[in-house]
Amino acid sequence: MAAGAGQDRRERALWVIGTVVIVVYALVPVAWIVSLSLKSSASLTDGRFIPSEVTFDNYASILESGFFTASLRNSIASPCWRRCSR
Repeated sequence: MAAGAGQDRRERALWVIGTVVIVVYALVPVAWIVSLSLKSSASLTDGRFIPSEVTFDNYASILESGFFTASLRNSIASPCWRRCSR
């Protein structure tokens, strides 16, 4: 019985390791995009993962442009209209 328990423990450990690898593999690109969004234009190509100086200028400029806000309103309103029209 001890050999079976050891094999179960090893199999469980492999599943945990595999799950962690997959989650990290999926979340690193998201973290990289968030990191880039917090950098200034001058420091975009510095190669650092964590920005040396955090700025929200990119968010301010995208919210000030009419293209993003119009698309955002459309994305929010479209599903609402579909639900209400049923």
